[in-house]
Amino acid sequence: METSFEALLRKASSDPTFRVEFNEKLLLEPLIILAVTSTSSQVIPEQNVNFEVMSFEDGRIPIFTSESKIFDKGVIQKEVPILKATGRVIFQSVKERTFLLNPYSDYGKELYPDEIKNLLISPYPICRLEIGSGSLVIVGRPAKYPIELVNLLKSIFVNLSAVKAGYLCLVGYSSRNSPNLLVALDVDGDYENVLNVISAINMGQVIDFIELRPGDKISDYLLKETTPFYIKN
Repeated sequence: METSFEALLRKASSDPTFRVEFNEKLLLEPLIILAVTSTSSQVIPEQNVNFEVMSFEDGRIPIFTSESKIFDKGVIQKEVPILKATGRVIFQSVKERTFLLNPYSDYGKELYPDEIKNLLISPYPICRLEIGSGSLVIVGRPAKYPIELVNLLKSIFVNLSAVKAGYLCLVGYSSRNSPNLLVALDVDGDYENVLNVISAINMGQVIDFIELRPGDKISDYLLKETTPFYIKN
């Protein structure tokens, strides 16, 4: 029987809107990892420890959402020694390795070292982009969602017929000391007119506004990894 976390993995594999929830659960859910030898206890303590795990010839480490997934498609046919721990404990204990989640199943995920590092910092997708003349931009979702700001923006956009949708993320530029919010607008009409209206309103903080343009790196990130906080009815 499919667990709720396995159902979430299946949804996240094809629908980006489920990825943040999947990332959050991946760190908290108990996962199964194959051990090299049997141990007196299957449960890994909630701290960084050293333990030996089975890996494929290419160095990637299989992990599983449940014991039944180990035996999918009959690749493994006999009982094997296992260890159990939350995703966070496994990723903090076995570092700089690539993991394969449910490698024998129809739905799985490959987790790379840099992706895991970012995941341990924040469950929200983080992307490093090179834009302009090589400026580094780190893009992600704010850990504390700015509900008041979003509600304010919605109240503005509803009166601007040209604004079709609005997307939100956190950006950190190599040339700035601290990150700030960025709002990308999908506009049907003159973007500059929309920006002039918005610029006249005190937002209470620094916000970058850009026009959403497929092919632009930040826009592509937002379209792929996030959902709009505002859509014109």
